[in-house]
Amino acid sequence: MFWKKFRDGMVFGAGFALSLCVVSYLFFSTILTTELSRNDGPLEFELPQGSVLERPPKREEQFRDLTVEERIATSTVVANVVFTPGQDDSMRAVIQEILKLDEGTTFYYEEGDELPTMSFYPNESHHRGDGAIVFFIGSPATIKHAVYYTGQRIGGLGDMPLELLKEKCAETDNGGSTPAAS
Repeated sequence: MFWKKFRDGMVFGAGFALSLCVVSYLFFSTILTTELSRNDGPLEFELPQGSVLERPPKREEQFRDLTVEERIATSTVVANVVFTPGQDDSMRAVIQEILKLDEGTTFYYEEGDELPTMSFYPNESHHRGDGAIVFFIGSPATIKHAVYYTGQRIGGLGDMPLELLKEKCAETDNGGSTPAAS
């Protein structure tokens, strides 16, 4: 007797909840389509005088979509990092060469320093290659993007030769800045 009343109550409650959901959906979909159809033009608003509407910062996917030349021009620092075996079976990321350093950029590393965020412990399923080209932005410079290379070819840049990338960095160098830490 108890279970029959309990079951009947559950069936009634489920039916009531389902009908409430259907009615709410129909009600709100009708209201929203009516309101949206009234506003056919673009949304317009006024900014207070003197304010500036800034563009949102670029996402990683957008940086990857840039050409090599645009990546170099956007970066404040471009560094060539090589992987060398560490004492604890790790692969240390050591800055071999600073390919570009914009004048006035604060960069806390020098050639020969380890870049700890790029160091790793190798495993059988993942090999990062012989080194990486690391693009930094801002001042102080922070890592924005890295592409790995094996031998003298940079896979992440369409197998571009490493020497060609170095030439492009030299061409893009702003005002003849010297690769030295600030």
